[in-house]
Amino acid sequence: MSSDISYTYDKAYLIESNRHFFNYEMRHTKNRYIGWFFVALAQFAIVAALKYHSFSLLIFSSFSLVYWYYLRWEIKKFFLKRGFDKSSLKDSIVDVTLKMDALHVNESAIALDNIYKVKEIDEGFLVYLKNSSLYFAKKSFNDKKRISTFRETLNVD
Repeated sequence: MSSDISYTYDKAYLIESNRHFFNYEMRHTKNRYIGWFFVALAQFAIVAALKYHSFSLLIFSSFSLVYWYYLRWEIKKFFLKRGFDKSSLKDSIVDVTLKMDALHVNESAIALDNIYKVKEIDEGFLVYLKNSSLYFAKKSFNDKKRISTFRETLNVD
């Protein structure tokens, strides 16, 4: 039986998939408002620094902004790479077959009931499960027809 999706689970694929989830969450969830809060806090901190010569809030808000917009992804990427090096799945071939009852990933099956959301982005599909998530790059699909079948079967947003 041929698979619908096939890819090598390597460090580059891990980083790429997590980067897509990270970007999607930052643009389409309530997390983006946290960054806006830090920007507003920095504005108040500048006023406090100029008017009252109190720089502690400015230092805190500046650090928070740098962390939220620049360091958070780099720290996450560091831990992803470190975890990948210890993983038993590293550099393994992943074959995915979509059937009417489940998504078969190598020898295991994920019931379609366990998938609560599937989002399509330009590069692929973000599949949200109850306890985890999966990313399937469009380049991993064996042909264009399987992409449309995947889209229809999983009710992609």
